[in-house]
Amino acid sequence: MTSNEHHHAHRHGENRETPDRNANDFVITIDRAIDKLGTGRFQHRILFAAGLCFAADAMEVMLLAYLSLVLEEEWGLSGTQTATITACVFAGAMTGTLILGPLGDKVGRRPVFLLAGTIITVFGVLTSFVTNFVGMVLVRFCVGLGIGGLTVPYDILAEFLPTETRARYLLMLDYFWTAGVVLVTVIAYFTIGAGISWRVYVLICAIPCLASVVLGIFLVPESPRWLALHQRNDEALAILRSAARINGHDPDIIFPDTQRLHQEREENASFSELFVVSSYTFCIFNNRLFLRLNTLSLSLYLSLLFIKTAQMAQADNINMGRVVWLHLWLLWCNDRNYKSFWERHKW
Repeated sequence: MTSNEHHHAHRHGENRETPDRNANDFVITIDRAIDKLGTGRFQHRILFAAGLCFAADAMEVMLLAYLSLVLEEEWGLSGTQTATITACVFAGAMTGTLILGPLGDKVGRRPVFLLAGTIITVFGVLTSFVTNFVGMVLVRFCVGLGIGGLTVPYDILAEFLPTETRARYLLMLDYFWTAGVVLVTVIAYFTIGAGISWRVYVLICAIPCLASVVLGIFLVPESPRWLALHQRNDEALAILRSAARINGHDPDIIFPDTQRLHQEREENASFSELFVVSSYTFCIFNNRLFLRLNTLSLSLYLSLLFIKTAQMAQADNINMGRVVWLHLWLLWCNDRNYKSFWERHKW
């Protein structure tokens, strides 16, 4: 082979490699795409919609601390019956998690987000029309089904957040939960505490979840990560470009028309891997579970304590406003401890 032939072959080799290298420059992973998107108004809208779901979760669970005592007196229920009303919500939540969680992987995050919120809203409103014990158990079980699906709003927010802000924004969802606990106590004071029917109290507590569903319809798109996993990359890119525009970026610069998403594959893992002591997931799971149970137990205790002190306050003509603010302050202290724990343990 002559030197010219060698040179000719070398040039052709360069021509074969260049398109592949340039093509790779326009292929981006979904993780890199989310990081390029940044954090801004788009994520704030999803945070608020998902946060209202978490607040509704807290309110629908904690309202039972007040409702069960009212029904015990009004309907003549036994302690076992009032405990059954509370337990059926958690039974429904466990069932809902097993159904709606996998459903979110099959049909998409957004449909299950809206479905869970709709279930809570509809049966939360129907609670105010129930007239007997059996009906109350059935309706509150259905509310629990919707609560079981509220893991999906958490997922959809996480899948829109860049790596550097994900932990901080997911923590903010728990502030909405705490706000729901505080709000349900305030509503109870101005309704049940003021002699207004418990039915009005239940209706008001259903409003945050209704607002979340409305916001979800208009402001929350499907997760681009879920779309990419199901080979719907064009739809995922369209959502990413829209999100970039809302965040104040030029989508033609961040995600040009020539750019394509890398074909993602869903990773399968066994349930037992969750309990591997050395795994990152195990640490997050156990600490989040511990903190949530701590918040739930303290909130339930404070709610029951509020009822007892409120009864004593009315009997002794004590200023009820001070009683309310005392319990709000205790909840706030618990929330500060919650935040401090996460700041000390940044995984």
